[in-house]
Amino acid sequence: MVGIASNGGVTYITNGATVTNAIVSQTVPATEDLGVSNAAGYIRLTNSTNATLTVTGVQVGSSFKNGSVITLVNVSSAPTDVIQLTDHDGGSPSSDQFDLPGAQPIILGEKGAATFIYDATLAKWELVSTN
Repeated sequence: MVGIASNGGVTYITNGATVTNAIVSQTVPATEDLGVSNAAGYIRLTNSTNATLTVTGVQVGSSFKNGSVITLVNVSSAPTDVIQLTDHDGGSPSSDQFDLPGAQPIILGEKGAATFIYDATLAKWELVSTN
């Protein structure tokens, strides 16, 4: 797992490259359980590999609480740089996983977004909306 810090509530994560902002520089592999701070409610994901980046979950940690809301946004500039969010994926601990409708993955294309709320009773990220 890779811990990603936030900068003013925005987290930058790039697949297969180094990410640099005022706070953090990280490399993220092709499949990831994202580690973000509670302040990072808006998470910018960049994929520049012309392949699919799979996100298996978001680390809950002690700072997230029941009802915490996050939005994952694909800010990649090419239609081939998609980001896939997977349902109940073993690449993340159970409490970090997404609980998706119909157990189907969500594909975030260019400028696609998905908003989740954390349900502590289910110990999962529940989908609120996607485009």
